[in-house]
Amino acid sequence: MLEMLAEGAVSTWGLGLGAGLAGIGAGIVTVGAAMGMSNIAGKSVESIARQPEAADAIGKNMLLAAAMLEGVALFAAAACFMAQNGWLAVYKDALPK
Repeated sequence: MLEMLAEGAVSTWGLGLGAGLAGIGAGIVTVGAAMGMSNIAGKSVESIARQPEAADAIGKNMLLAAAMLEGVALFAAAACFMAQNGWLAVYKDALPK
């Protein structure tokens, strides 16, 4: 499976279609993370408006959820950029024949 992905990323024009798709993937990751962050912030503000006495607990949970989402988004974007820069081609050369 990995060998097939590595071959698909490399074509006669360098990185080929894999590089373009990795760039699109990084954009999708960014949009998804932004939508998730806005959803977390909006729901937290809505919850604080309903229950002001729980603002501290809600704020802490909001920051924790936002940090976890940011970590996942950063990891996914890094994987996309690594794929765009040809790490799959390097991996293909390291595969046993």
